Amino acid sequence: MEPEEELFKIMSDVQIRELIASISTFNEIPLKFEYLGRGAEHWAQVAEEREESGGINAKEVEVWKNVEGIVRRELEGIKFLHVVDIGCGTGRPAFLLMDILEDMCIEFDYIAVDISPSMVEMAERNVKKRYGVRTDSIVVDLENELLPFKHWKESTIFLFLGSTIVNFSWPEQVMWRIRKTMLGQDVLAVSTLVGVPKTGKEIEEELSHYRTPESERFVSYIIELLNIPHTLEMIWNYEKKRVEVLATVTENVVLDIKGHKIPLRRGEKIILGISHRYPFEKVTSLLHSMKFLTEHITTTRDRRYMLGFYGVENG
Repeated sequence: MEPEEELFKIMSDVQIRELIASISTFNEIPLKFEYLGRGAEHWAQVAEEREESGGINAKEVEVWKNVEGIVRRELEGIKFLHVVDIGCGTGRPAFLLMDILEDMCIEFDYIAVDISPSMVEMAERNVKKRYGVRTDSIVVDLENELLPFKHWKESTIFLFLGSTIVNFSWPEQVMWRIRKTMLGQDVLAVSTLVGVPKTGKEIEEELSHYRTPESERFVSYIIELLNIPHTLEMIWNYEKKRVEVLATVTENVVLDIKGHKIPLRRGEKIILGISHRYPFEKVTSLLHSMKFLTEHITTTRDRRYMLGFYGVENG
């Protein structure tokens, strides 16, 4: 059984090799690949649905409103700011900062950073349409590569929003790579879900965000291009404290990716997505271990979502 040709158009040879290794070794299709190609549009639909239903996007609005006064005071006297949006998605979460910049008549440009060329194109398009500013993009896989970046004389704010950090198996690696990019005058803004659900009601609420038609379409993109017959389920892994999106193979098949054969048995599970839930203290401890300096932290009223601003010493 061979994949659709579309798979080879949206993935590089390096990414294809990583995909083969991940399926063969870990029974996993890395979530980051779902953002490639048409997956960018699928993610835009997920983001829109969550914005309308009070999901992560609504929590993002709440925490930025909490700190708007502080942000405005910190921005006083700044004439120009570079906005670097890491894991940019549609670019819309960054609007919460850029609306403030525009209102304060602070000039800025926008740099979209993502693994997906389609995603950075969408983010740039959305930002240009709303603000008319200069934009640029960097396509990079921060799990495997350093951020290729040139520094400017003007200050830079790095945005890592939308709870992107919880989707990485090794967030320390990603945060270290971001840290290596920053200089002393730069600031990092991180927003993420925090807290581990304890009751059945809380767990079901977490899982409900992944059981929408939009979310299911998003996480199924690559496995459908692979032509693997499957069903979907979303579970809470109590041991690892994370949401898992699993595909159950419904037929015995042999997957053939460029001559590399991977036998899959009926009933076998393939991980399509993971989303960790960390206590607030673990998130802040992780950032401190990477030598980030806390400048300000706020949370939503229910303390399930946080936004933190961090500086660095000596770049």
